[in-house]
Amino acid sequence: MESSADQLTGASSATPPKLEIQSHGSPVSLFPTVCFIVEHQGTEPMNDELVRFCLEQEKNQPGLQTGSIRGYHSNRQFFDNDNWAVQKLKELMMGNARNYLQEFWKSESMTPLSNVKDLALQISAWSVMLREGDFSKPHIHPISHISGVYYVITKESDQQSQSDEGNLVLVDPRIRASVAPLKDQKSNAMFSPKAGMVVMFPSWLDHFVLPFKGEGLRISIACNFVLSPSAIQDD
Repeated sequence: MESSADQLTGASSATPPKLEIQSHGSPVSLFPTVCFIVEHQGTEPMNDELVRFCLEQEKNQPGLQTGSIRGYHSNRQFFDNDNWAVQKLKELMMGNARNYLQEFWKSESMTPLSNVKDLALQISAWSVMLREGDFSKPHIHPISHISGVYYVITKESDQQSQSDEGNLVLVDPRIRASVAPLKDQKSNAMFSPKAGMVVMFPSWLDHFVLPFKGEGLRISIACNFVLSPSAIQDD
């Protein structure tokens, strides 16, 4: 009488059938972090007026103490001012946010954006002014969905500098990606600011600014965008 082991051995010795296996594979991107970069040209007259306006604002209005920024941080009603350059920038940023939203939404929701009724964006903004030694600590922007920054002016040496000083850093949100890191694994994305440049990203994404060094001044306008209730998940 054959044992179970013998039976298994005998079964495995049978001539295997001829297999015609066909395989079709493709990469799948899961949980991507979609950001948005724009470089605007012809913004010099608007930027010149924004510089004048922001310096006047810094002189006359005390900055907010947020704990995340060492430098001047204005109130969050920047776009409530009727200055022509402020309003032109608001129009520009709203247009950028609508363009970004098309791709941002695809990566975050299974519902087509066209199915969201009465979709609207509410914007708030503030000016940030950095000088020698100023920086921002890692932080997120809670209670908003999209955040962005517009660079009004950077110091002249920024365009030629090979260092990372003053760069905007977006942090890899995959908190476990560094458990077994690959060789030269990229964990941060850095952007060197240019006047007229816009960077937009999900508000939940950690970000910070490396210390600003040298003489000069960097002025940027930071924004938050909140989606209308029709785009928010009901509890």
